[in-house]
Amino acid sequence: MNHLVYEYFIWSVGIGMTVVSLLLLREIRALKLGRTVQHMIWEQTGAWEGEGASAAFICLFLNMGPNNSEIVLALKKKYADRPLTVILNAPAWQANVLRKKINGQAIILSDETGKMGRHWGHLRNPIYIIIDQYGKIVKKDLVIH
Repeated sequence: MNHLVYEYFIWSVGIGMTVVSLLLLREIRALKLGRTVQHMIWEQTGAWEGEGASAAFICLFLNMGPNNSEIVLALKKKYADRPLTVILNAPAWQANVLRKKINGQAIILSDETGKMGRHWGHLRNPIYIIIDQYGKIVKKDLVIH
């Protein structure tokens, strides 16, 4: 009987450590992804949106589409107090067209190959993530339009 209690205890500790490790890995991955987005924005624009900010910022992943400007403006209206960056899976000329349509409401980055979206597992577009001031992804959601 004593042997069974000891074995149960060992299994419980092992399972508990595994669960804690998985939770920590998930938090580390979210932090890494958020900081990667921040770094990408800094590289392409020279603007570090999260630096010194007390609020989160929004990163929107979009494919080419006729309603992109409406999607961007609706999301900007919903989160008016937060900076918005759009990663557009389209050629640079389409990113320029969108940039003109939204009149400076967001930073528009072109991802012609879709590599950035795939890298973060954003295969269904449009999707947005909210990144806090520490670079951690705090929300990930589909845009309903």
